[in-house]
Amino acid sequence: MNPPSPEVRPPPAKPARASVRPTSRWAAAWAALARVWRRMPRSWLAALAVVLLGLVSMGALGGLLYFAVAPAVWPLFGNLNDWRGDGVWPATVAVGMLWSLGFVLAGWLNQRWLARGWSPRRRRLAYAVVLWLGAALLWVLVAATSDIRFS
Repeated sequence: MNPPSPEVRPPPAKPARASVRPTSRWAAAWAALARVWRRMPRSWLAALAVVLLGLVSMGALGGLLYFAVAPAVWPLFGNLNDWRGDGVWPATVAVGMLWSLGFVLAGWLNQRWLARGWSPRRRRLAYAVVLWLGAALLWVLVAATSDIRFS
């Protein structure tokens, strides 16, 4: 067995990661989206799951959201079960699907709060509040602009 040679070469160094400048606005937008994805993948996955659930549940998610935010919207629109018109079912489906954007907003805000040093408990509470306020705002906007007769 031959002894190792005294001159041991280190493995070749990895090339430094070059900073690539996007060549177009679309490339810059995709690069920005990739950065946002890397910072909050769980919020994006939750948003994707909720948009699919909002569609597949055929309005059940939107209805549940209405009852979750009922203290805020009930005085304006009354009971969801008393609504009539062709816009009721599309409104419940739309709210269920659009609510997914709240997860992206809450995830972005969570990153900002993390940078400011907020505790995990405080950030979780704020995340839930953002989702609740998003559902309430969505129901107000969708109900006010849909073809619904409130009884």
